[in-house]
Amino acid sequence: MKRCIHQIRSCKAAGRSWLVCTVLVGAFLSVASGVSAAALYMPQDSVSLERNRKLHGLLRWLDQQHGTIISMQRDLVACRALNPEHGGDGEERKLLWVESRLRNNGITSFERLDFADPRVPGMVRGNLIARIPGKPDENAFRPTLWLISHLDVFPPGPLEDWTGDPFTLRVEGDLIFGRGAEDNNQAIVTSLLLVEALRETGIVPPIDVGLVFCSGALTNYHTNIGYIVERRPDLFSVDDLILIMDYGNEDGSFIEVAEKGNAWLKFTVTGREGHASSPHEAANAFAAGTEFIHLLRGLEKQFPIQNPLFSPPGCTFTPTVAEGRGKTVNHIPGEFIFYVDARLTPEYSFADMEHAIRNLADSVAREEGVAIEYEIIEQTAAAGVTPADSAVVRLVANAVRKQLGVTATAGGIGGVTMASVLRARGYPVAVWGIQTNWRNKAEERASISSHVDQAKVLARLLLDAESLPSRLQDETLGEDEAADPGSRSR
Repeated sequence: MKRCIHQIRSCKAAGRSWLVCTVLVGAFLSVASGVSAAALYMPQDSVSLERNRKLHGLLRWLDQQHGTIISMQRDLVACRALNPEHGGDGEERKLLWVESRLRNNGITSFERLDFADPRVPGMVRGNLIARIPGKPDENAFRPTLWLISHLDVFPPGPLEDWTGDPFTLRVEGDLIFGRGAEDNNQAIVTSLLLVEALRETGIVPPIDVGLVFCSGALTNYHTNIGYIVERRPDLFSVDDLILIMDYGNEDGSFIEVAEKGNAWLKFTVTGREGHASSPHEAANAFAAGTEFIHLLRGLEKQFPIQNPLFSPPGCTFTPTVAEGRGKTVNHIPGEFIFYVDARLTPEYSFADMEHAIRNLADSVAREEGVAIEYEIIEQTAAAGVTPADSAVVRLVANAVRKQLGVTATAGGIGGVTMASVLRARGYPVAVWGIQTNWRNKAEERASISSHVDQAKVLARLLLDAESLPSRLQDETLGEDEAADPGSRSR
């Protein structure tokens, strides 16, 4: 690099041609960015050159933000944004931190959509919407790039399973540890990094950027993203680019485009209690309940369709929690309560599920001489599938390929995210991230380098969106990609 700089200065002093000096500058930049000098000078139009100049600035700034990532994560983890259901005071402290950070970076367009919750100190919990205007263009429609994340975190579980306080960030090399570090602080941090990168490099985004920070997403989607679209039905457009960074894999190669329907069912088995020495005089609720659980495995055979988008590809019915009512070892319980988690592929409805479960429950009840009732305590229907050729999926896939050097594939998950609410209303949504998948576990962790890579993918996605739809006409971008700074392969 020093030699290149010396040659550039000598060139300037000698009054050599602008072209020769420019080639030397290109050689210097190619060393810094890992792109060949020949690639830098392949024929390109002025738009591509300007786009690559901006991208180079964004990527170089993001490479220098390891300390910023640690600092932001330390503050966010310390907020203890636990839902009231988990003994917490909600997300207000975290929401105010995010808003302050955005204001300090010049963002002035905010909207809060609060919902009442008497369980938290302020009696309300908030959803925050921030807007960053893109460059004006009177001659063309420009979609908005929406980056959606959630503020709440899972409870830490047994503290003895952690090394230290789960709400005090711990750093070990490239890994950071703390409750919420990955789910969903990484999404919050990378969204903020993109905003700060634009400000620090003086780049006006080519399209509007919208950030949505939701409360209570881990317990009830109707109070966050569902509440937002009900209160502001005009906020999103079907032409917008909506990205939720709430699921992913370690190399960033998976884009979630579909989710199974999810239902949580509470079963109550009512029998007749008695003494274990005289089982014929009792109706054993516990025995009847476990027989039902055993037969539940066969229920999946009544839902035979296998959808290759998902893994596993079929419907599942999984018993998860039991509430014991036994008094002593020699006591036959008259009541037994247990819970089942059901996941349905989009081909089946909750009505199909309820019909099958009711028939099975009635059969066991007759056989065992008990009553079996159930109630659905939470359900989210399987929404539509985001097409793999939709603009947001293709933009994410293209940015992943160019930045991370991997080919992204679109698929479905058995879990449920905020995307299900938006897809049910007809919005195409991509769910993506670079994650270690330590969410919900003790010693939750996230990679600092994954934060950087994730933010870089966002930067590419944003700049690529300027030339919609032409940039998506061919998955391989040819000459423009060859000169793209910072691209790499694995």
